[in-house]
Amino acid sequence: MNNNKAMQWLAQRGQIPKEGFVSALSRLSKHYKKKHKIKNLNEVYQMLGTRKEYIYYWKQHPYSTQTNKKHKYRVIRAASDLFGLTPNEEEHLANQAGLSMRIDENFCAYFFQNIIDKKPYKEIYERAQVSERMFRYIKEKRIPTKETLLALMISLELKQEEMNQLLPKAGYVLSDSIVFDMVVKELMVQVETVQDYSNAIFHINHVLYDLELPLLMTRKKKELFLKK
Repeated sequence: MNNNKAMQWLAQRGQIPKEGFVSALSRLSKHYKKKHKIKNLNEVYQMLGTRKEYIYYWKQHPYSTQTNKKHKYRVIRAASDLFGLTPNEEEHLANQAGLSMRIDENFCAYFFQNIIDKKPYKEIYERAQVSERMFRYIKEKRIPTKETLLALMISLELKQEEMNQLLPKAGYVLSDSIVFDMVVKELMVQVETVQDYSNAIFHINHVLYDLELPLLMTRKKKELFLKK
């Protein structure tokens, strides 16, 4: 899947996406197939515990880190074992999918105690365009989507450096292989430059909407945004 509008937007800023997750997984699988003289690439995918239908879906939906996330984690771990990847290579493969293998089970508790509790809850989730229900969801130690988490982090005025340290603990990264992630990073540079966090989510979401990319908000808030 190619989003030409977003690709052009990035190219104007000198940014070109690196090799993506599906491309990397296919390359490693083809190399393994050739090395072990396996006739069909699907056999390698079966060894990874997946099917070509999943590979095709991931190729068509490169921005989705939530759909089939657990399955994707299993495939990455299987790929690490089958292809003999080092821990850093395994993490890099996960990063190409916008994910991280360095998940901290205590992330939600840490996020609330050390980051969110510094400000009134209502102010945070309203500014982030996140529903109160989703806020409670996280407080119950359930990790939200990357889009929701990014919205919260931006509303909390976290710098990119802080976000890059926290996201892997939730199982995510802002990847140089994913157009959506790269656009968000570029927009975050703009926000940090002008230091205007009060309108940051509004500005970022309008650019994302114009580029036909996912928005940083929860579903119900998104429905209201699209009606405006």
